[in-house]
Amino acid sequence: MRLFAEGERIGDVRLSERELGLHLGREIALSGELRVGIEGGDGETEALIGDIDIESREFTTGRYVARALWDGLDDADFPSTGSTVRLEWKRSTESLGADDPYTRIALDAGQAFSHGRNRWFVSARAGTVRGTDAPPVQALHALGGFLNLGGYRRDELTGSEMALAQLTYLREVAGYRTLGGLPLFLGAAIETGNVWSSRDERDFDDLITSGTLNTAFGPLYLAWGTSDDGTAAAYLSLGRTF
Repeated sequence: MRLFAEGERIGDVRLSERELGLHLGREIALSGELRVGIEGGDGETEALIGDIDIESREFTTGRYVARALWDGLDDADFPSTGSTVRLEWKRSTESLGADDPYTRIALDAGQAFSHGRNRWFVSARAGTVRGTDAPPVQALHALGGFLNLGGYRRDELTGSEMALAQLTYLREVAGYRTLGGLPLFLGAAIETGNVWSSRDERDFDDLITSGTLNTAFGPLYLAWGTSDDGTAAAYLSLGRTF
């Protein structure tokens, strides 16, 4: 994991985890799922390079997990209709052997629309970590990367509080029956969001706006993103989905 401060890379941390889990789930109307379970394991963080104030340490994990998922999109990569919602709750607790007790909640929702060869996807994400003033690295939410506040490098922004809203537009230039059976799309995305270190510091006046231009040839994406504070990044992505 790369760590940044004020847009500058200050070091790298290696995060390794080994986990086992037992989950019970139920399918809902072919497009939905409810799941609960427990997970546990161990891991380690190791400061690799840079002048960063993170100690190398070993840790154990143990948590209760609950997850609700609805995926009604008509296509995994280029949806034209349907919606998706994912809500995940994790409770790390010392009663299951965890070194770091906390509660982590993440919500991701989106809706697809289309008209002729034009496709739009509206989505929103939010996350929080509660129950601790110093959440471990593995519990943090991250932004940065292709269609994830694209003006920043992957996981460049991390924090215990996160919010992101996005509008993606794609124009189908060539369909599935041309160019060797792979569709060709040209598109753009506009996003706004940020991360914060605590709930008290969360301020929507701090939202960062980012824009991305992209070309999709089947599962291959070429993209360039920039943000309103001057950061920029280029991407080559294989197998990107919404």
